[in-house]
Amino acid sequence: MGLEVNKIHKGDTVETMKLIDDKSVQLVFTSPPYLASIRDDNHKYPGARDIIKDNQTVEEYIEWSIDIFKQYERLLSDDGVIAYNMSYTTFNPMLPYMVIEAVRRETGLEIADTCVWKKKNCVPLSGHPNRLTRICEFVYIFVKKDMLDKFKANKEVTSISRTGQKYFKIYNNFIETRNNDGKVEGHEATFSSDFARYFINLYSCQGDTILDNFMGTGTSAIAAIDLDRDYLGIDLIDDYIKVANERIAKKNQQKAQMSLF
Repeated sequence: MGLEVNKIHKGDTVETMKLIDDKSVQLVFTSPPYLASIRDDNHKYPGARDIIKDNQTVEEYIEWSIDIFKQYERLLSDDGVIAYNMSYTTFNPMLPYMVIEAVRRETGLEIADTCVWKKKNCVPLSGHPNRLTRICEFVYIFVKKDMLDKFKANKEVTSISRTGQKYFKIYNNFIETRNNDGKVEGHEATFSSDFARYFINLYSCQGDTILDNFMGTGTSAIAAIDLDRDYLGIDLIDDYIKVANERIAKKNQQKAQMSLF
């Protein structure tokens, strides 16, 4: 039967994804914890420091990531896309590359593109003698290996030649958007709906289902509603789900009011 769409489900991300029907998701758009809470106080998730374990060993983290991507591979439609926003800390800049190589080795998924997200601002790394300030993050585009030339992208056609050749609007692999939609108490790792809309608009169509299995405060759902997509959310934290549902209710109300004009 699968999970109910347009709802945020509480539970462990891997175990809950097991309830999603095979090949039922067109786009996975998410940003996982990435071993950023290296301090004892789990500072990236102060409202959930005892629940979100963002301080595993590298080996544990990679094994966990493989479990996640095996579920993605199963639930993703054949021409679907995974847009995976993953960054790194000063203490482990190799982590994204280690995860990517493990995913390539252990699943039937492959990197099709990489996008650079330049934030509007960041906290300068002024106390480190030789590391650069990280104002950019990366979004890794995974698809099924046998679909590298056939996965779906909702690119706008700008012209068609006399021979039938299509020419498309340019979509750069460098975007600059807001960091977030405003600070949410207890969650220091949110992103903006502008950022989410870029990928949802590009890699899905109206009526498609979008999965964010680290839904947090609901930003992916807000963007999906804006663009007339269905969403599936998963999160562990009651407070985040409460905030997300409040934001979603407000967005649905705004959309309903707009439809009257």
